[in-house]
Amino acid sequence: MSVLVSTSLGDIVIDLYIKECPKASENFLKLCKIKYYNNSLIHSVEKNFLIRTGISEEYGNISIFGILKALEFLNFKTCKSDDSKVASVDAETTGYKEDFAENPFIQKKEQNPELYNSILNYSNRNIKLSRNNILDCISPRFKFFKDEICPKLRHNKIGLIGMANNKPNENGSEFYITLSENLDYLDEKHTIFGMVEEGLDVVQKISETLTDNDNSPLKKLYILHTSILDDPFPDPCNLHHFIPSESPPEVTHIYDNEPRDNLEDHDELRLINTINERQARSRAITLEILGDIPDADIKPPENVLFICKLNPITTEEDLELIFSRFGRILSCNIVYDWKTGESLQYAFIEFESKQDCELALTKMQGVIIDDRRIHVDFCQSVSKQWYEYRGRKKRGRLNELKNKNMYRSTHKKNFN
Repeated sequence: MSVLVSTSLGDIVIDLYIKECPKASENFLKLCKIKYYNNSLIHSVEKNFLIRTGISEEYGNISIFGILKALEFLNFKTCKSDDSKVASVDAETTGYKEDFAENPFIQKKEQNPELYNSILNYSNRNIKLSRNNILDCISPRFKFFKDEICPKLRHNKIGLIGMANNKPNENGSEFYITLSENLDYLDEKHTIFGMVEEGLDVVQKISETLTDNDNSPLKKLYILHTSILDDPFPDPCNLHHFIPSESPPEVTHIYDNEPRDNLEDHDELRLINTINERQARSRAITLEILGDIPDADIKPPENVLFICKLNPITTEEDLELIFSRFGRILSCNIVYDWKTGESLQYAFIEFESKQDCELALTKMQGVIIDDRRIHVDFCQSVSKQWYEYRGRKKRGRLNELKNKNMYRSTHKKNFN
C-alpha cells in the first residue's frame, strides 16, 4: 500500500487509501509497476494550492485500465503470466458495462490493419505501445475510470494525493499533491487516494520553486523513478507485457538553454537574473523585427560619455571645447526637443579611444559648467546609435522619394 517516489529534489513515501479508493489505488500501483511515472515532468506548481504531475510523454494521461483495454480491444487476450494472483480484465474494471463489440470507437483489424499487425508483432515480453497507438485504438470513454469520492476524506491537509481530472469520472494517470490545509472547494469533486507519509520537506522544496506565468517550474523537476513497497492487488491479465526488464534511465538533461548540473547550483537571484536576460534578449529581437533598433545584439559603446544636468544655454561647441583636453573627440551632440528646439539638458560625447573616455569620466564628474554641476557617466544606452540608425533610414527614404520623383518627371517629359 506504499510507494517510494524519487523526485529531482528528494524522496517521497506515499501511503494509499486502498479501502476507501481501491480502483484509484490499484491504478497508481500498476502504473508505478510498469514504470509509467519514471521521468514524468512535474509540470505545474501553484503555491498554497497544488503540485501536478503524472502525464507521460509516451502515453499522455491514461489509466492502467485504458492501456490494458488497448490490447484487449485488439484481440490480444492471451495471458501468459505464471503468477497465481493473475486476474482478468473485464468491463467492470473501468466501471462501464458497455458492449465492446458495438463500440464504434474501437479500432478493429479491418479499420486499422497496420496498427493491429504492428502490435501483434511485438514479442510477448517487449510490447511497447506509443501514445498515438493507445489513443488510436481505444475509445476516450475507456481511457479513464470513475471517481471514488469518499465523504470522510477532505482536502484539509498538506500532502494529500488526489486524481487531477478535468471532468467527472475522467481519471487517468495525472495526480496532484495538496500544498494547503484549506482546499475544501475541491471536496467531493476529486478522488483523494493517498497521503505523503514521509518527505513533506521535499514537497515544501518543490512548492518553493520559481515558476513562470503558467505555473510551470523554471528549473525542470521530474519524478525520476518509483518503487512499490507493498502491493495487495493481483496483476491484471497482460500487465506483464508492459513491465520493463529494467527501469528506464533517469533524465540527464532538461529542455532549456543550460546544462542541468549548472542550473541545479543556481540560487534564486541567479535564476531571476537569467530570466531577465532572456526577456531582454526577446524584447531586443522584437524591436529589431519592428525596425526600432538596427541589431538585436547591439551594445552600448565603450568610448561614449553621457552628460546630464546641463545648463540649457550650454552649446555643443562649448562642451566639445571643454572635453577635448582629454583626447580627440569624434562627435559631441546635445539632445534637443524635436518640437520646441530647446535643450533637454543632456548630451553624448564620443571619444576616439576608450582610455580618453575613461580619463574624462574621472576628471569631469561633478564639474560646474555654466553654473550647473554636471553628472558624467558611461553611456548605458544605444540612443546614439538609434538616432544614427533612424537618421539613415530617413535619409534613405528621402533619397528613394527623390529618385521616384526624378523617374516620374523624366517619364512625363518623354510621354509629352
